[in-house]
Amino acid sequence: MVYMFPMPKLEPKLSFEEKSAAMETAMKKAAGPSGLLIYHPERKFAFAKLLGAAFAAEIVEALLGALQRAEPSPANFGLFCVFF
Repeated sequence: MVYMFPMPKLEPKLSFEEKSAAMETAMKKAAGPSGLLIYHPERKFAFAKLLGAAFAAEIVEALLGALQRAEPSPANFGLFCVFF
């Protein structure tokens, strides 16, 4: 669904002069707030799933960063190079 605001008046049979006057009025309204809203009511959005995935990624990043700083040895040099 698409919503436009402010919504223009839709009249199919307008003369050229009426269309010109309507365009001038629309241009004056365009100086104020206006926009377009697109809404998908059937969209399947799992916020909890995305939030959980982001949380898990942050935990893994924190653990790898802690491991990198905890043991700076030649064996972990590859891990050090990945982060810096």
